Amino acid sequence: MSSLASVDRLNILYYGEMELSTAEKKMRIVMAAAFYEIVGKYYDTVHTIIANEKTDKHRKDILLAAAVMSLKKAYLSIFDKYYSAYINAAGTGGGEPFSGAETWKRRRAYDFALWITQTAQREPNLAFSESHAAAVTRTEVNAVCNLAAMDAAYRQGKRFKTWKTFGDAKVRPSHKAANGQRVPLDMPFTVGGYQMMFPNDSSLGAPAGEVVNCRCVLEFDDGKVLTNSDRRDIIKTGSGRVEQAKTRDKKIEITDIAISKANPPLIPGFSDEQNAKFKELHQELLRLAKERNDSNEVAFLFDPKTMGYEKAVGGVSNVDIFENPIARDMYRNSSIGELYLLHNHPSTKSFSYSDLGVLLLNENLGGITVVTNSGYTEVLQKTENYNLAAAFDFLKRIRSEYGHTSLTEEQDAEIVKRFIKAGNKFGITLLSRR
Repeated sequence: MSSLASVDRLNILYYGEMELSTAEKKMRIVMAAAFYEIVGKYYDTVHTIIANEKTDKHRKDILLAAAVMSLKKAYLSIFDKYYSAYINAAGTGGGEPFSGAETWKRRRAYDFALWITQTAQREPNLAFSESHAAAVTRTEVNAVCNLAAMDAAYRQGKRFKTWKTFGDAKVRPSHKAANGQRVPLDMPFTVGGYQMMFPNDSSLGAPAGEVVNCRCVLEFDDGKVLTNSDRRDIIKTGSGRVEQAKTRDKKIEITDIAISKANPPLIPGFSDEQNAKFKELHQELLRLAKERNDSNEVAFLFDPKTMGYEKAVGGVSNVDIFENPIARDMYRNSSIGELYLLHNHPSTKSFSYSDLGVLLLNENLGGITVVTNSGYTEVLQKTENYNLAAAFDFLKRIRSEYGHTSLTEEQDAEIVKRFIKAGNKFGITLLSRR
C-alpha cells in the first residue's frame, strides 16, 4: 500500500474541487486516510489467510469469519469517530437527529465487511491493488459523509435536496442526467434507473457502477421541519424502494396480552428452573420495550449458568447488546456456546439476515431468540454438531447470489428461510412455540 502521506496528497486533489465547504473537505480527507489504513491492514490479513497453503479450507473459513467481524467493528469505529464531527462541519441545527442513520450504518458495516472479503477471494488481483483500496476508501467515506450531510439538513429542517455532479468530463452519463434532480428530503433520487437516497448510497439496490468513485454532492432547500414523529424515515434500508412497508414489517404496539403470550420453546439441556427463567425474561423484555422504549427493540444477554443477564435498548429496527459495557465483559468472560441473546422485533418478522450474522460470528453465543411484539417466540440454537466454517460458508454462498447491494425485505427473508432449512447440515436448529 502507498504511504499515508501520498494518500493524503491524492485525497486533497480528489476532494479539493468538490462543491463542499472547506470544513467538509478537510473532514473527508482526514477520514479517508484513517479508513484507507484500516482497509489496507484488513486486506493484508485476508491475503495472509488465503495465501497460506498450510491452512485447510475449514480453518480458513473460520479465520475469514473472524476477519469479517473484525472489519465490521473497525468500520463502526470509523463511523462513530467521524459522523458527528461531519454533521457539525456541515452546520448542524437544533432539530431532531435522523433516527435512520443507526440502521444504515449497522447494515452497511456488515455488508461492506462481507463484500470486501468475497472480493478478495474472488478477484485477488483487483482487491489487493492500491487503486482498488483507494476507490473503496473514497466511496465509503463519501457515502458516510453524504449521509451525515443529509442528517445535518434534517436537523436544520430542510425540506428538499438536489443532486449535483462534479461537472467535468469524468461524470458518468447517468449521473450527468441526474444533475439538478430535486426531490423531498425523505424520498430517493432516480439515477440510472436505480433509487439512491444520496450519492454513493447502495442501500436501495444501486449497483457498484452507480456508486464507486462517485463525486456528486447534495444541495438542500429550506422547508417545513421534518421530525421522526412524521414516520417518514429518510432511508428505508434494504427495501429496494421507498414505499409503505408490508403488514408483516409494520411496527406493532406491544399489549399486555402479547406479553403474556411470550412463551419460548423449552431449550434442550436447560433445567426446569432455567427454562422458567428463560420464559420470564422474554416477558420482561417485551414489558421493558412497551413501557420504556416505545415498543422498539430491546435485547438481553442471558447466562443460563448464573441466571444473570444484561440489557440494552435500541431503535425501531436495531439494537446492539454490546453497547452495554457490562454485557461486553460478560461475553468476554464466558465460554463457547454458553450465552443466549434475546431480542424483540417490533413487527411480526422472524429472524433477519443480520441476526444470522450475530449468531455465527459470536462464538460464545449458544443461541439467539426473537420474540415479535405480538408475543410469538422462536429460537435458533447451536447444537453439539455445530460447524462454524460450514455454516459461514453456506451463508456466504447464498448471500452472494443476491449481489453486493443491500437486501430487499423479501431477499432477507428468503436467505433466512434457506439457511434455517439447511441448518441440520451444520448444527443449527430452529425451535418455536406459540
